[in-house]
Amino acid sequence: MLNRALRLLAVVGLISVAACALLALAGSQSLDPAAASQNSGAGRLTSLAHINVLDSQLTRGLPPALGMDLMDAFASPPPHNGADDLAAYIARSTQVFQRAQLLNIDRGTADAARATAVNTVTTNRGILADLLGQPLRQLTFGGTRISELNAAIATAGPAHITVSARKLQADAALMVLGRNLILDFAGAQIDAGANPPVWLVEIVRVRNVAVINARIRGGTNGFLVDGGSNIVIANNDLQWLDENGIVVTGSSANVNIRANHLHGLGRAGIMLHGSATQVLVENNAIDHLLGHSNWNAGIVLTGRRGDVAGDPDAFLSPDRYWAVTDPLVQRRQNPTQNVIMANTIRHGLSSGIYNDGAIANVIVQNWIDNNSKEGVCFDNGATANVLAGNLVVGNGKRSGQSDANLALDSVLKTGRTSHGEPRAKLPGISIDNAMYNTVFGNYVAANFGGGIKMVRTGLFNVIAANTIIDNNLGASSAFHFFGIEIGAAGRDAPTTDLDFVGSSGNIIGHNVIRGPHYSGIFVAADAAQNDLVDNQIVGAQMYDVEYQHR
Repeated sequence: MLNRALRLLAVVGLISVAACALLALAGSQSLDPAAASQNSGAGRLTSLAHINVLDSQLTRGLPPALGMDLMDAFASPPPHNGADDLAAYIARSTQVFQRAQLLNIDRGTADAARATAVNTVTTNRGILADLLGQPLRQLTFGGTRISELNAAIATAGPAHITVSARKLQADAALMVLGRNLILDFAGAQIDAGANPPVWLVEIVRVRNVAVINARIRGGTNGFLVDGGSNIVIANNDLQWLDENGIVVTGSSANVNIRANHLHGLGRAGIMLHGSATQVLVENNAIDHLLGHSNWNAGIVLTGRRGDVAGDPDAFLSPDRYWAVTDPLVQRRQNPTQNVIMANTIRHGLSSGIYNDGAIANVIVQNWIDNNSKEGVCFDNGATANVLAGNLVVGNGKRSGQSDANLALDSVLKTGRTSHGEPRAKLPGISIDNAMYNTVFGNYVAANFGGGIKMVRTGLFNVIAANTIIDNNLGASSAFHFFGIEIGAAGRDAPTTDLDFVGSSGNIIGHNVIRGPHYSGIFVAADAAQNDLVDNQIVGAQMYDVEYQHR
C-alpha cells in the first residue's frame, strides 16, 4: 500500500515549470505624448512564435492528476452524508453547509473544478499570443507622464504601444480602456511620487488588453482589474507599495496574471475578489510582504462584499486587520474556477495563500515557504477547492509579529519563548469552516504548528496522498503538534461568522506521515465519522493515531 500511495503521489509531484520570459516587443518611430503614429510592426512574428513555443512546453507540464477521479483512484469509502449519519446531522446546522446548499455545491463540485482547470490554463495562456497575432498598429510612446500616456491610449485605437522613456511620473492613474491593446513598458519605471493615486493602473471593462514589462516603485495600490475579459498582466515588477499589488474584482473573467514579481508590499500580493472567474495566476514571485492580516497574504481569494475598486478598505474593519462581519450565507459572489499555479510565495508576514470563502478553485504546484502564518489557509466557507502538488515548507513560526498582532489573533496570552518567539504556532495547511475541499499530493514539511490542521468545522474534505514530514518544530512546554489534526476548537473571540463544531465526515487516506510529530493523526472528541484509510505513519512521539476522550 505504501508503494501505491507513493506512486499516486508522484502523479502530482511538483513539476518544474519554466518561467515565461516575454520578449521586448519591437519599437518604432517616436510618438508625441498626445498622439500616435503607425509603423510596420517588424518583429511581431518572432515574438509570437517564441510565446507559442513556451506555451506549448508549459501545457505539456500540466498536472495529470487534474483529470483523474480521486475517489476511484483510492477506492475511498462513501461519504457519511445520509439522513441517518451523524456527520450529516452536524453539518446541517452550519453556515458553510447552508451556503453550499443555496449555491448547489456538493462533493462533485471539486471534481468538476479539477476537470475544467486545464481549459482555464490553456485558454488564458493563449490570450497574449492571440493579441500578438492581430494586425495592431505598432507605436512608440515618448512622453514622461502618465496623463500623457492616457491621452495617447485614448486616441490610438487598437495598437501595440511601446514606452521608450525610462521613467514615467504618475501624475494620474493610468487608465487602460477599450480593447485590442498591448501596452509594453519595456522596463520603464512608474514613479508614484508624493501624492499617488489610489490605483496606479486601472484596467476597467476592457477586452483583449495586455500590460507588460512595467516597474513600479512605491505608491498605494498597483493594478486594478475591474470587469472585462481576455486581460494579461505579465512580467511586471512591483515593490514598496503601501497596500495591494494586483487586485481583480467585478465581473472579470479570463485574466492571466503571469510572471510578475511582487515584493515588499504592505498588503496582499495578488487578490481575487467577488465574482472573479477563470483567472490564471501563474509563475509569479511574491516575497517579503509586510502586512500581518489574513487579507495581506501572498495570494488572497475572497468573496467579502464591498466595492474594493472604489475603496480598497471596503470590507475591512476600522483596525484594517479583520474584516467587517458579513454572514457567510449572504456571501454568494465568490471567486470561482480560478487556477493558482506554479507561483513562489516566500517570507511574508502573513500567510502564503488565504482562501476566504472562495469556491471551486484549483491551487496547484506552488512553492510556499517560510511565511510567518500558515502556508495555505482555507477559511470562512472555502468550499470545493482543490489543493494539489504544492510544496509547503517552513511556515507558521509567527516570526516578526508584535504583541499587538498577537493580541489581534487572540494568542498574546500564550506568551513568548526565552528567544522572544511567540509560543503559538500555525500549521502548513489550515482548514477552518471549510467543506468539500480536496487536499491531495502536497509535500508538507518542517512547518512549526503541524502539517495539515482542520481547526474546526472541517466537513467532508478529502486529505489524500500527501507527504507530511516533521511539522512539530514549534513544540514547547505549552504546545505540541500533529501530522494531521481533525479538530474541534472552541471560539477565540465573539463572532457570528464561524461555526464551532467538530470536523466531521472527512476522508484521510494514503498519506505518508513521518518524523517526530507528537502524534501522526489527532482526532478531537467532537469530530465524527472521519475515515482514516491506509495512512503510513512513522516516528511519532506518542501515538500513530490519537483519539481525544471527553
